Amino acid sequence: TWDLVVLDEASKIKNRETGVSMACKCIPAHRRWALTGTPLENRVEDLLSILEFLLAASGERLPGGPGPAFRELLSRLQVRRRKADVLPELPPKQVIEVPLELGPLQRAAYDIVEQEGIVQLTKLGSAVAVTHVLELITRLKQLCNVEPVSGESSKLEEIGERLQRLVAEGHRALVFSQFTSTEHGVRAAARRLAAYCPLTFTGDMTPALRTDAIDRFMRDPTHKVMILSLRAGGVGLNLQAASYVFHLDRWWNPAIEDQAESRAHRMGQPYPVTAYRYTCLNTIEERIAAMLEAKRQLFREVVDDVSLDLRASLTEEELFGLFGLRAPKRERRAVAHRPPVPDWGSMTDAALTLWLHDRLTAAGYRLVPRSEAPPGIDLLAVRADEMGVETRLAIRCRCDREALGPEMVQEVLAAADNAWVPMIACPGGFTEEAEHLAEQSGARLWNGVDLASLHHSAA
Repeated sequence: TWDLVVLDEASKIKNRETGVSMACKCIPAHRRWALTGTPLENRVEDLLSILEFLLAASGERLPGGPGPAFRELLSRLQVRRRKADVLPELPPKQVIEVPLELGPLQRAAYDIVEQEGIVQLTKLGSAVAVTHVLELITRLKQLCNVEPVSGESSKLEEIGERLQRLVAEGHRALVFSQFTSTEHGVRAAARRLAAYCPLTFTGDMTPALRTDAIDRFMRDPTHKVMILSLRAGGVGLNLQAASYVFHLDRWWNPAIEDQAESRAHRMGQPYPVTAYRYTCLNTIEERIAAMLEAKRQLFREVVDDVSLDLRASLTEEELFGLFGLRAPKRERRAVAHRPPVPDWGSMTDAALTLWLHDRLTAAGYRLVPRSEAPPGIDLLAVRADEMGVETRLAIRCRCDREALGPEMVQEVLAAADNAWVPMIACPGGFTEEAEHLAEQSGARLWNGVDLASLHHSAA
């Protein structure tokens, strides 16, 4: 029995059903500490699993949810410290919101895609779904980064102009994007900023390549810029060699952006840190930014500078309202005719596995006994088509509400035998890097939309 167990990055156990969460809670110890800069990102309930870890040996029961008892327990167990409280020597950080107009070619392309997208959403009528809105939002956000045909980008042009001055003064910078592609994201920025010898850091790189990129950036000052995928490079890295941070695009959750800026604004940083956050005027980015600011006040009384993930917190009406549309009434009426989609947020990984087992069986798959599945695989499913060709799926079930990254794809690829197609089922979906790696490796990914389709087709 240990005297003290300390968890750093304790937010990684916020889902009580993950293996790492259960393992941490099984360690016998007299005292437990949990350290994290982001105790919650989406909802107050994210804290419950961390509190469960802290109370594992005491026998004290957790409150059922947010309320007076929860707040009393939190005030008793939580010590809140801002950087200014504990690192008085840390230089200040300044965040500058930069509004930009789209270039003429960007504006023309953006307007066409948005207008055609709204027409298409309207034409879908009762068949329109939230996923269609999110797909349109993604396309528009990518166009706000770069117009792929001409390469015009008001953001990259502005970043390039600032870098020219900053590099001349001896500074170095980090650039973050949620996209990784050569058209709109990390690789597009690396090509445009080639004069500054950029290094890239994305989730689809091997761990060895990522480590090497960090070492080279910290050791070799000729690399003036590191360009990182927001989800892969936003936590756990020490990049004090840079004192400027650029957000090429905005994430749905400001807490993720704050964490990314902390890669530079941390102990050992000798210079003030300046972060630039770009928003294109008269675009979907501006509308989302306004909603984001309104929503981010919700959790500040619990912890500092943490907000909801906007995708999870926006109602259907608010999402359709971003394009001046009303959410379809058809979906409300359809509940009476189709079985409702399960509440993924209340499911555990085990419950999702059992649910998927039943749905696949109803869809004509033969399920191999669980005892025959290798470690890291939850289900083995086989189905033959009319020609006798078999589809053999090795499935990992994760009921995360957030998008899974490429690390999970790599785990399933390593666990699945070559005779099986590796697959991950996750209602929260997948990051662009995970999708890219899956496409390259032949793995399959089922998000909430795919699972809902399976639910209705098998019902």
